Amino acid sequence: ESMMFLKANYPDLNFLHFLYGGIIIGVLGAVMDVAVSIVSSMKEIVGHKKDLPRKKLMKSGMNVGRDILGSMMNTLVFAYVGSAMVILLIILKTEPSFFEIFNYGLIAEEVVRILISIIALTIVIPLAAVIGSFVYKKS
Repeated sequence: ESMMFLKANYPDLNFLHFLYGGIIIGVLGAVMDVAVSIVSSMKEIVGHKKDLPRKKLMKSGMNVGRDILGSMMNTLVFAYVGSAMVILLIILKTEPSFFEIFNYGLIAEEVVRILISIIALTIVIPLAAVIGSFVYKKS
């Protein structure tokens, strides 16, 4: 509704920028959450085992990241589906085919958001593990 209001009152706005901005903001929140969780767990590990080699610490960070990725993917899917619940119900009431569902702009937008978020998370996990291993293990 708010996008329709904006489009009616401000037809010159580029709504693709709003889409990109929303995706970036959503992804950044998830990426920061995952990175902080990984690095925090690595700090805790080093606090309990100070003689742990950097390589093992990095492997531990990757293992924690893999576990976080599984739960974060579920969280993202539920969050995006929850935000589009009314639209989903309307679409399902019209009984479209599987391919017609993905032609709806809002559904395609949510699928793109989920995919970009998952890609970003799979990139940030090894980065956080590597950076955390160098921060917490100087040698």
